[in-house]
Amino acid sequence: MRPSCSAFTKLVSIAPPFYVSPSSVKSFAVPGFNHFSIPCRKLVFQYNQVAVSHEGLREYLRTSVIKLAKDNPHTEIVVRSAESMRTPTVSAFYTNGRWKSVSLALRRPDTVARRVAKFLDASGEKIVHLKRTPIVPGPLSESARGMWSGLHLPQPVNL
Repeated sequence: MRPSCSAFTKLVSIAPPFYVSPSSVKSFAVPGFNHFSIPCRKLVFQYNQVAVSHEGLREYLRTSVIKLAKDNPHTEIVVRSAESMRTPTVSAFYTNGRWKSVSLALRRPDTVARRVAKFLDASGEKIVHLKRTPIVPGPLSESARGMWSGLHLPQPVNL
């Protein structure tokens, strides 16, 4: 038997104006369909207000960082002032625990935008060079030039 609406309101004892503290709210990742999270979780810009080599990053921050934050609500964006002797940098922190950082000294704002877009699109995984990977010899490993099979020809081989 289905409970009536009045029975349901009696079971729920929370008053309409209630407060939930942010520290008590927890979210859990659920693998499956429609549960994709962007790997880049945080971008940190470091720049100086007076250094000449920081001009491109300062212009990018003046014109585009608000739009970047609105377009990427899943990514935390931090802007810090750096010491005068340091180069301007952008660092990306990923959900897998890795991070990448690059210097933006003497770069134009469009170059900064391309670098930020690369960081947002990256997965954070280490880059593996396939060209220089060694071939491990053995009976179960693949050969350097592939494997020939007479069964995978358009015409069978007559022996």
